[in-house]
Amino acid sequence: MKNVTKDVVCKFKFECLNSWDELQETEKKGIKYCTECESNVYSANNINEFYGFAEMRRCVAIEIVQENTKGSEPKVKTLMGDPILKVDYETLMDE
Repeated sequence: MKNVTKDVVCKFKFECLNSWDELQETEKKGIKYCTECESNVYSANNINEFYGFAEMRRCVAIEIVQENTKGSEPKVKTLMGDPILKVDYETLMDE
């Protein structure tokens, strides 16, 4: 996971507490295996990939920049889990 996503909102139905580094390596680049959920987790390099994996109902990992309110340096954080589809999220925002 090299690209970091800024200024986007990624929502999850379920957010995984494991870290990307704890997941089991697979033969495919950008895909790791979660032994707890017994499913593959796909690394999204940008928001379009995030929503693409969401549409396929895949677990997703994405790196985001977490802005700090106290003026300190932003942190890069990896979010993982079962994402909410873009359409679903837009519907939630309208409510």
